[in-house]
Amino acid sequence: MRSATSQFDAALAYARALAAKSGNGATLVFERRTGADGTVLRGFKMVVYSGRPAWAGAMQTSLLPPVESGAQVTEARLGGVPFAVFLDGAGHASAMAGEVEQSGVLASDPGCPSGESRLVLTFADPRGSDIRTLACNVPDGGVTMSVPAP
Repeated sequence: MRSATSQFDAALAYARALAAKSGNGATLVFERRTGADGTVLRGFKMVVYSGRPAWAGAMQTSLLPPVESGAQVTEARLGGVPFAVFLDGAGHASAMAGEVEQSGVLASDPGCPSGESRLVLTFADPRGSDIRTLACNVPDGGVTMSVPAP
């Protein structure tokens, strides 16, 4: 679990730097971890992309290798993997449950899970757990901001 949170923290810092310079944010995709034979393994795989899925081809693979961990990760409202976290240029987060394909397109930013102002990620293994929170991209009026069009 400690390794998972340390790797997440480093990947998040990298993703925030990408988001600040990309003009279209960054995306962290949390997937199921699988073995070489395709069996689902305990834990998660996280891939960082430059850009958010605002148009076809907007998400570009980053230079950071995928993070794989035997720890579980869940978001308080979205549940376990698969889910995706989107960062805007200011580093604010939004998220959605389910798989996000690199070539996929979202009509608008999904915002925070219903009724929340931040994402709450819990990393856990049989020895313990740790929480990370990310402020959402919700303006003062509480309306979700749209992903910019190409």
